[in-house]
Amino acid sequence: MILTVLAPVTLASTNTTAIATASSGWLHTEGRWIKNGQGMIVGLYGVNTYVRLQNEWLKFVSAKSYGFDTIRLGFWKYDIEHPTSDDPNVDKSGVDAIDRAVSWSTSLGLKVILDQHLWGPYGGNEYCWPAPGEFLSNTVLQQQWLDMWRLLVDRYKNNPTVVGIDIMNEPYMMGRPESCPASKEVSVSNPWSVWEGIAKNAVADLKTHNPNLLFIVEGWANDHPWNDIAFLKQGNVVLSNHIYHHFAKDWDDWGKAYASGNLVTGKQLLAKWIDDNYMVYVNQGIPFWVGETGFLTSDPYWQQQMADELKLFDDRNLSYSAYVHAVSAWNEPFDLIDHSTSSYNLTIVGRMFASHLLALQHLLRPTRRTTTYSIFSVGFESGDFTAWNGGTFGTVSVVSNPVHSGAKAAKATYSGSASGWQESLASSYADLYFRSYIYVPALPSVGKSSIIGIVYNAAWNEFLQSMIYTDANGSHWILVCPNGWQSDWAPAEVSANTWYSVEIRRFVGDATHGQAELWVNGSLLVDSTQAITGNSQNLQAGSIAAGDANFIVYGDDFVADSSYIPQSIPQSVADTMSNVDTLDRGLVGKRSWTDSGSVTDVISKLRNVPTSVSDVLSHSGFVSVQVCWAENFNRHALAHGFACEATECSNSVE
Repeated sequence: MILTVLAPVTLASTNTTAIATASSGWLHTEGRWIKNGQGMIVGLYGVNTYVRLQNEWLKFVSAKSYGFDTIRLGFWKYDIEHPTSDDPNVDKSGVDAIDRAVSWSTSLGLKVILDQHLWGPYGGNEYCWPAPGEFLSNTVLQQQWLDMWRLLVDRYKNNPTVVGIDIMNEPYMMGRPESCPASKEVSVSNPWSVWEGIAKNAVADLKTHNPNLLFIVEGWANDHPWNDIAFLKQGNVVLSNHIYHHFAKDWDDWGKAYASGNLVTGKQLLAKWIDDNYMVYVNQGIPFWVGETGFLTSDPYWQQQMADELKLFDDRNLSYSAYVHAVSAWNEPFDLIDHSTSSYNLTIVGRMFASHLLALQHLLRPTRRTTTYSIFSVGFESGDFTAWNGGTFGTVSVVSNPVHSGAKAAKATYSGSASGWQESLASSYADLYFRSYIYVPALPSVGKSSIIGIVYNAAWNEFLQSMIYTDANGSHWILVCPNGWQSDWAPAEVSANTWYSVEIRRFVGDATHGQAELWVNGSLLVDSTQAITGNSQNLQAGSIAAGDANFIVYGDDFVADSSYIPQSIPQSVADTMSNVDTLDRGLVGKRSWTDSGSVTDVISKLRNVPTSVSDVLSHSGFVSVQVCWAENFNRHALAHGFACEATECSNSVE
């Protein structure tokens, strides 16, 4: 079958091919958006990695725990065709290796995009990417490539974990001496047009094998824009491109401006570049995904450029995939994992990506969250504790004041022994979030603490605890973990007579790579890799342990779920404005609240961040957040602009 535009093959019309609908489990496109089966907008916030290198469970666990929701899984075409290897450090077992990666991703709730990143050995050279220069004119090579994709598409056509395929990585690099030394250079005229024709025919063919996939196509860099707009507007086609400050500093005006320290001009030029090269498609209703972006700490002003770039993407609702995760065999300088350690510890760039994505996670997954939770959701409107199947212990009661919502809340008093209520969930969960609203009329004395919530495993012998502790600097939120106390130690961050949303995440990895998180009022205060074992199943709350006699804790609106639980509707805008804190893990956050169309308040608060990243985060915010209020909605919308209707929100304040 000939795939070049010089002699195109006759294929089934894509107009007769069914596309995934809102009732299916697959993703699909609607205009510029990618949506899930419930019609919610989905962002692909991914990380690049290679199935050949460190193809192990821990790599995928760490990617999940650091906030990535998508794996752009690069592979060698050669490995699919030659699935053997005598090198124990290389998982060159073809589709079996991809099967393992997909299985791990499925168990963790990660999406996978298959990426034909390298061709493999060619002409005696070990690496050739993405294809030899002869590819554009050699129909045999084209047929081999299409047959490979047919095999993979057929293999995963019933597995919606594999949400898409990136049919060829950076096609404009084919045949270059630096990317494929043994091949001939591209010799056809207008190679960008030839590639576009090959890609279009391949997508048409592969859609007949699985129309539910996202088909990601890359053009001929930025010099030659994709010509066929109608093709890009058909269902489930996504355009992609890559951006790197490291390379742009040598040839793009925006990159040169950053490199010279002209940061204001650099950001202005970068914004224009993104608009000219990415948004020009988006504004025509075409989905666009930044398949790679990465940063080197050796580049001047890299941290400001990274902060600006991610914020510009957020402002434009562009999702992206970081480059690259866990490729120590290559000693890749862009790797987000620190090669000097034996564990999956992040570099400073990796920590900045993780901080940004974890802060965005509850805004973007999903964009519209209902008030029904799949695991557990309890208040006290019944006037008793019957909804808690584990009953109560100690001194507890249901009260009518104070309450967070409704007419009732619970009260626990520590009188020398633990007091509270508990629940044993019907099933255990590898990833569990437990949110409660907590109110204390008085804070612990200096040097004293109070445990207010616990998530246990099924055996009740391993746990995470939320706690308030007071020292000379004030009262702090603490997460008690298997290896000790974790906190951001911000001074005087807890006040009496105030409702707080307190949320624990307990994520089970392996013996050393679980994840412990503490969220307060939407801010991620603790994010710690821990030895967490045994799925979560048992919950407790109240005044469970206290250093002060008769320590009182009020609780309301308890929820458990398998993904982040947003804050519930506030009693009033004023209540929320008095308590709300930054959503972006200690980065500057500015919000506009509107009530009947008028701005009631704008806040900008800065929380201390971990010392390891404070030097690079102190001067810039990553997240542009719109917080919108609408009286006819029984919720507040915490999301980027695409999560709010135009009539619900005012413009965000920068």
